[in-house]
Amino acid sequence: MPRDQKLRTALVAAIKLLPEREQYIMSMNDEHDMNLKEIAAVLDVTESRIC
Repeated sequence: MPRDQKLRTALVAAIKLLPEREQYIMSMNDEHDMNLKEIAAVLDVTESRIC
């Protein structure tokens, strides 16, 4: 398995270990290209809380 694939597999496994809410935040940031301010607005928390 190529190094990049090993890294990706390890990253996916690590993300799956996060609590559901943190997985959701990662998804909004990475898959939906939302910034911290936008994510905070969706979750009705402060931007610093997301950070």
